[in-house]
Amino acid sequence: PIVADAQALTAPIPGVIASVVATVGQAVERGDELLTIEAMKMFNVMRSPWAGPVATIHVTEGERVVQGQPLVTFAPS
Repeated sequence: PIVADAQALTAPIPGVIASVVATVGQAVERGDELLTIEAMKMFNVMRSPWAGPVATIHVTEGERVVQGQPLVTFAPS
């Protein structure tokens, strides 16, 4: 479900989700680790660009993602 005025973190590169550490409902601070994308044998940690509660996690471990695909949506604060 899309939340009005929600903020979404999107994939900066194509790759495979190596791990997801955030949980729905978790309150995160700016810079907190959310998940890791593996691309070309390099692990890229995705950190929260905002502080606030995680509304939706759109991906699971092992899932292939494309650039621009939504990864995590944050509830408006």
